[in-house]
Amino acid sequence: MMMTMESGFPTLIQPLHDAYQKEIEVSLCEPLNTFWAECYESCKTTGKLCKEIEMESRTKFQEKIMLPWRQRQSEEFHRQNSSTTLMKSDEVKCDKLYRQFRRNVYGPRGPWCQR
Repeated sequence: MMMTMESGFPTLIQPLHDAYQKEIEVSLCEPLNTFWAECYESCKTTGKLCKEIEMESRTKFQEKIMLPWRQRQSEEFHRQNSSTTLMKSDEVKCDKLYRQFRRNVYGPRGPWCQR
């Protein structure tokens, strides 16, 4: 007949259980700690490598895409500005010529003056 202790284990099993627990703590604890430490270090180095690759990729993108795009954008902006300025100056010139023409035609000595 087996007797039980307050922990619920029978008296014959308790020493075997304690020995097993000690064996696990001694033999398994350090390898597990080493394993998780290595996993942590590996994760840190992998994360650092990913960040380096990301920054390198970002730098290459800046050099190959963004810088030429900004240069073309600046050139296009200047071209558009000069075109707009030229159109405005042509418009002012056309208005000036129209006023001169109207003044000559409809003026007091013009052929279409109101008499």
